[in-house]
Amino acid sequence: MKILEITTLLKGGSGIVTTKIATGLKKNGHSVGVVSTGVIESLSDWNELRNELYRNGIEHYEMNFFKREHDLFWFEVKKLATLIKKEEYDLIHVHAGVPAFAANVALEMVNMNIPIVATFHSWSPNRPEWMNIQDTWAFNHCEYVCFVSRNYMEYGKIKGIQAKSQVIYPGLWINSNKYIMNKPEIRNMIREKYNLPSNSIIISQLGEISERKGQIDLVYSIRDLTKKNEDLYILLIGNNTDYSGYVNRIKNEIRELNLTRNVIMTGWVEDPYEIVAASDLFIFPSYNEGLGIAILEAIALEIPTVFSCIEGTGDIKEVLREQCFGTFEPGNLTEITKIINDMINMDSGEKRQKVKRAANIISSTYNFNNTIKEYEELFLSILNK
Repeated sequence: MKILEITTLLKGGSGIVTTKIATGLKKNGHSVGVVSTGVIESLSDWNELRNELYRNGIEHYEMNFFKREHDLFWFEVKKLATLIKKEEYDLIHVHAGVPAFAANVALEMVNMNIPIVATFHSWSPNRPEWMNIQDTWAFNHCEYVCFVSRNYMEYGKIKGIQAKSQVIYPGLWINSNKYIMNKPEIRNMIREKYNLPSNSIIISQLGEISERKGQIDLVYSIRDLTKKNEDLYILLIGNNTDYSGYVNRIKNEIRELNLTRNVIMTGWVEDPYEIVAASDLFIFPSYNEGLGIAILEAIALEIPTVFSCIEGTGDIKEVLREQCFGTFEPGNLTEITKIINDMINMDSGEKRQKVKRAANIISSTYNFNNTIKEYEELFLSILNK
């Protein structure tokens, strides 16, 4: 198969999934190209993802399907139409509403009939309704729509997506054993790197620092807890350069609440899983997710994990059942504070047993080899028609 993957930006969870799907299909012998925006205003592709494409011999093209502005969009669609006509792809796989809209229009421009498969990762909260209408139209003109969780598929149907659809989970690709087997050494290394005392309680959160991820709620929630335990630390792991207004707001609140010692913003780190593996608790306070890959990664690393109960994360809670450590309503500071306190005081033996059971469930349910296999089988079944 010759496949073109189109996404908005190679960044965040959807960017990682796009890159991993492209490399997985390439390793299975298919020809793959990837389209992403590159740089737009303060946002940009992550270099590590573009480098991964390069290392695997995957052609990368820059076209801006992040923005919807009239003058920019139609110029980029014309470029896409030219590429499609030249390369004669067997199938186009899009990863958001704007790429889906662009692919449909580009095919009309060159009068070509190439199946489009869409993956619906998530919609950001508080979107204008006209965006929902446009994206719904685009998804409904695709051959198939894949959702990253069952709960989010129901959400998509409520929003009007009626195309043939199925759930394909974005599985895990990290080697959790190398972290689990070396936790004491990793923990000592992280303590030394961030100047944490030996008796510190480390709470981590992984995700780009943005309002949607809810990091500021953690800052507010621990202000009282640190009064009782001054060796409680939260490490906010993730890129903090794209949403400067929100980042500065967090920094100001940290200063105002006298938490400069207890809240550490690491910025982008080469291996974020080392920090997660060194943690006593992982907390995920996001307001909107298609699934929540960082939750899966933390659980697979055998770290007690709690998360906000939203559309996408509902699948994880259902899969874990009684092995779920707990969920909370996004933005509910009282609930977040209580769940952190409960986890700190939980019996250590019970905690160890529960994390191992949870890790086994997650690792078997969310396997990236299965992800590639399911996409490959879907693509082939469409082409075989």
